[in-house]
Amino acid sequence: MAAAVDGSRVDGEQAGGHTDTTSRETKKANEETAVDQTHCIIIPSYTAWFDYNSIHGIEKRALPEFFNEKNKSKTPEVYVTLSLPQIV
Repeated sequence: MAAAVDGSRVDGEQAGGHTDTTSRETKKANEETAVDQTHCIIIPSYTAWFDYNSIHGIEKRALPEFFNEKNKSKTPEVYVTLSLPQIV
């Protein structure tokens, strides 16, 4: 998944509409090594601000290197890829 400029997440697309082949390769590798989930995931109430569909201001303040455009390898798209669990 990638993040659009407005912070929304767009599945498999980068800016300009190009498909992210690295994400597809990563997803395929994860599918090959994935096992069935046996436990429920419990999200604590103090993380209610978190949303899979957008990047919250808390995340931007905590990790500014992904959002200040100074490092080409740390972009909002990379952050989204790293922050989301790999769903199979």
